[in-house]
Amino acid sequence: MQPNSTAHGVAPPLIPPSTGLSAHDARRFMMTICLASVTGPMNFSMLSVALPSIADDLDISVATGAWLFVVPSLASSSLQSIGGRLGDVFGYRRMFMIGAFGFILASVLTALAPTFWALVAGRVLIMIGSSAMQRNTGALVRVHMPAARRASAFGTMAASISLAFAAGPLIGGALVATVGWRALFVVAVPFTLVAILLSLRWIPPDPPHESSRRSLDGVGALLWTLSVIAIVLPINLGGNGTLSPLALLLVYLGTGMLLFAFIGWELRQAEPVVQVRLFLTRTFRSAALSEASMNVTFFTIALAL
Repeated sequence: MQPNSTAHGVAPPLIPPSTGLSAHDARRFMMTICLASVTGPMNFSMLSVALPSIADDLDISVATGAWLFVVPSLASSSLQSIGGRLGDVFGYRRMFMIGAFGFILASVLTALAPTFWALVAGRVLIMIGSSAMQRNTGALVRVHMPAARRASAFGTMAASISLAFAAGPLIGGALVATVGWRALFVVAVPFTLVAILLSLRWIPPDPPHESSRRSLDGVGALLWTLSVIAIVLPINLGGNGTLSPLALLLVYLGTGMLLFAFIGWELRQAEPVVQVRLFLTRTFRSAALSEASMNVTFFTIALAL
């Protein structure tokens, strides 16, 4: 069964909002969601203050150490939409749990990384788990929170993320000074474990999915991943002199063609990875541009500090 289309051709959500939790259960539900939401941002901001120690310990330059942020951020950018789409297909609670377990396993492996590039690979694995976990927390709020409390619930979640991001450098600095930088990758594990235990009690189970809805646009996911890499990676290569201005221009001509192919493919799909038609809606377009501008400023300042 294919979803019906709206006036703009955008399919409605596969899992409609429920009637909502009671006030008692809603508080515990949000405590679980917020606890799970803070792990990724806290891990990122803690790591930013540890880069000099990591560079000294693994005998690399700070410039090389920047790839510890660039490569995982590329993975995160491309996997956010895919993680959300997998929640549409297999269930938001299920993908949240899978992402949380993956985050824990990846965090432990990263803490044991023997080399710098093994550390980078571990951070990519962390981003894979985090993308599945973080994207589906928002979907769970949309589905289970009462409509009258939904906006404040999203505000609470955003405030928790901002607080964790701000506290990260303080916690990270203390850990680096007393225990060592490897502790940064396991400090979030207890938070995630508690979130998993709480979710078993306070996040309602996923409703049964129809088998015909279980489809993932694999080609779209691949094109999206390649598009994100093609947008961001050349900037970094051009910034450190690896690509000349002319080569950078030629690369971005190819990037434009790749984006064109991605958009054309997604417009023809009944269940795309990214609903590009949403950008035809002025409200969504304005919100997306605002969010993008905020994140560019937010993470640039964090890395500069």
